[in-house]
Amino acid sequence: MGLVDIGVNLLDSVFHGVYRGKACHPPDINAVLNRAKAANLAAAIVTAGTLDESRHAIQLVRQLRDQPGGA
Repeated sequence: MGLVDIGVNLLDSVFHGVYRGKACHPPDINAVLNRAKAANLAAAIVTAGTLDESRHAIQLVRQLRDQPGGA
């Protein structure tokens, strides 16, 4: 059985390559999730602080889930 991360802040702009409002690197959210999977992560709960963020989190999870390999 794999691990479950109960508080993943995938909405943070750092996963999209942005630090303090500046683009610093290409988005790496898929690389981060692939490393987590390789480390035996079976599931993750994406956190959100507002209703709007919750909607964005749902959209992000659906988008990631529908990618080839289902990140």
